Amino acid sequence: MTKDGFQKQFLARSGELKSLARPELVSYLAECHVEFILIHPFREGNGRLSRLLCDVLAVLAGKGLLDYSLWDEHKAFYFKAIQAGVSGNYSPMMRLVSDILPD
Repeated sequence: MTKDGFQKQFLARSGELKSLARPELVSYLAECHVEFILIHPFREGNGRLSRLLCDVLAVLAGKGLLDYSLWDEHKAFYFKAIQAGVSGNYSPMMRLVSDILPD
């Protein structure tokens, strides 16, 4: 995905977030996180910025900030979730997002 494609697919839809059901929001955040990491637009800090972006999107959805400590505790699974996203399998990242997204 290109930077422009990322903007069109994810950022342009940020106004719709409050209307998404939880499973759709989880999918949106998971895909957004993985795709931003895979685009890797900066030399350093892409992971931190991707988490910040997910925080902003979660707040726009009315869910509040995310607590990423669980991801830190399960780094190996997190990295596998990113790798799975390379082939378009977002299920592992969806599991991680679902675990930290407030109700």
